[in-house]
Amino acid sequence: MIKKILLSFIAIFTVVSGIIIFYWRDVQYSPDKGDFFLYFLMLPAVITLVILSPWLIYSAYKNYKEKKEQAINQDKDDASQKQNVVTDAPLEQLDFNIYSSFALHALGENESIIAELQNFKSPELDDQLLNSYGLPLLSYRIKDLDEDNHEESEYASPRQVRMMLLIKQQLEQNIENLYLLAEHLKRSTLFYESQQAREYHMHPAWVDPESEYDDVQMPIVEVYRLNRLNLHILLSEELLHIWNDEQSNELILEFFAEIGIPAQKIHIEYHFFGEQLAYQELIHLLKGIHKREHEMFFLLVADSEIDQDLVDEKSWMIKDYIPAEFAASCLLADPLVKIQELEPTKNLKVVVGQQDTAKLFTNFEFHDLPQHEGEEPYVLILSDQTDIKVSKKLQQHFLQTPVEPHHYIYVKSSLGHTQHLADIYGFMLSMHFPEHIIPFVFGENTVSAHTFVQSVTENSEDDVMVLNN
Repeated sequence: MIKKILLSFIAIFTVVSGIIIFYWRDVQYSPDKGDFFLYFLMLPAVITLVILSPWLIYSAYKNYKEKKEQAINQDKDDASQKQNVVTDAPLEQLDFNIYSSFALHALGENESIIAELQNFKSPELDDQLLNSYGLPLLSYRIKDLDEDNHEESEYASPRQVRMMLLIKQQLEQNIENLYLLAEHLKRSTLFYESQQAREYHMHPAWVDPESEYDDVQMPIVEVYRLNRLNLHILLSEELLHIWNDEQSNELILEFFAEIGIPAQKIHIEYHFFGEQLAYQELIHLLKGIHKREHEMFFLLVADSEIDQDLVDEKSWMIKDYIPAEFAASCLLADPLVKIQELEPTKNLKVVVGQQDTAKLFTNFEFHDLPQHEGEEPYVLILSDQTDIKVSKKLQQHFLQTPVEPHHYIYVKSSLGHTQHLADIYGFMLSMHFPEHIIPFVFGENTVSAHTFVQSVTENSEDDVMVLNN
């Protein structure tokens, strides 16, 4: 830098001196010592500084930026070294059996949703919703819900009406397994809670026909104890102060009463999640229900923004606002839970605390899966595919793994601007891949906990996953 400045000063000094000398000779000017200092030193110096000032400012800024980046990289290296020195803490693994799972979207149901995601199907023009200009807008509307929309109550908003229809639809999709569960709950109650069950230990007998369980004519035999069914309804935080719990509970309890599960055997809990913390809250929920050996759990996520009032409110804030609606559910329990005539279809494993995906692949022996060699996608990406930073994050996340870009499926765009529960929706979709595929879920909010869904095999109960090699 100094060399360039000196060369520039010499060049400008030569030009300026020549001009001054010729000018003084032409006008017959007799300079003094001050003139020599001013015109042969100060003037070339000022001109040099003015000409080089943009370059000097840019160089100084570039140098500052490089030093700042070096400092940041040094901090990262130091933190990485410290992390490598510390012995890896034992990882937490949550295991569940999945007995059934269903998903509904404008793109279709279950596996068909994944197929449509691969085809990048766009939203359709909605003839019932208008934007701020009074024109039809695009939406992901589930048209089948329009046929059942006659149940609207004066106490509920159109949004909650559609969401209650989504909840009812998910319950009906699981009805076969819920019937089996109801039967097991009756048997469990007879054996562990009724007076006849206590007398059975001395005098085995048939159920008293006049008992409260007169519809169950069977000998009392020991069954696996099951205390209750827990429903966890996952909703957007926008509904926290407007959701009608009483109306929703009435719908749910009426459904279960019809299949034979009394209200005292059902626990209903609502969770209201925001976009940034939804996945972490889901993992926290799974931790809470893990190892509950005498209970079944029904997780249901639903959201709908197909509501003209909501569209009017958000269209002014979001350009080209696209509403969507969806629902997904799963019936799961601890692997120790045994339900008569009800067998799990898949296993869910959640590994908490391991952010190094390559190491996780090694510990679970995922590197040699046949799916890596094929072209079938199996990685659900919950990040925004239009963000240029996403590709770099994906490359870094799956570094040293067999995962390739053509294995990605982007979920976020299929939900338009209805994004509060996008991470949980992606988690639920992972249960709908073919049996020969183990899906992976990735997003900015999911790196702290990895989920894997595997089909049940004959040796699945004997498989031991070594988490810390």
